[in-house]
Amino acid sequence: MDQLLTDTCVASYILKNDTRKDPYLKLIASRALVISFMSLAELYRWPRNRNWSEARKKEFLEAVHKYPVMVCTDAVCWEWAQLMDMPGRPMPFADAWIAATALAYKLPLVTHNRTDFEHITDLELLFVNDAQS
Repeated sequence: MDQLLTDTCVASYILKNDTRKDPYLKLIASRALVISFMSLAELYRWPRNRNWSEARKKEFLEAVHKYPVMVCTDAVCWEWAQLMDMPGRPMPFADAWIAATALAYKLPLVTHNRTDFEHITDLELLFVNDAQS
């Protein structure tokens, strides 16, 4: 089964059962979703920032841990360094780590925020047409 790296936004739609997940579920059908270590870190902020109960935190962690995590490797770090040095388009650190993970692992990136990544020519992006989202 082919793997797709999901950006934090799409993972959050799925985890929160947000209606914005529906077109993405169609887009990713029959492919396995994985997340970047960076997305995992971003998602871990939810229970901390929202002061969740232990029960809610446990339920959340069980849901998050269903996704394999693509770890930071030497190759990911090299990709990140290149992205951070791209002329003309500074990237937020988190987006650069997610894109670097996709590039290093040679995975398409599923995102709701295509404009954050579309300037990266070697990155395969999957997104829902803006008119559908």
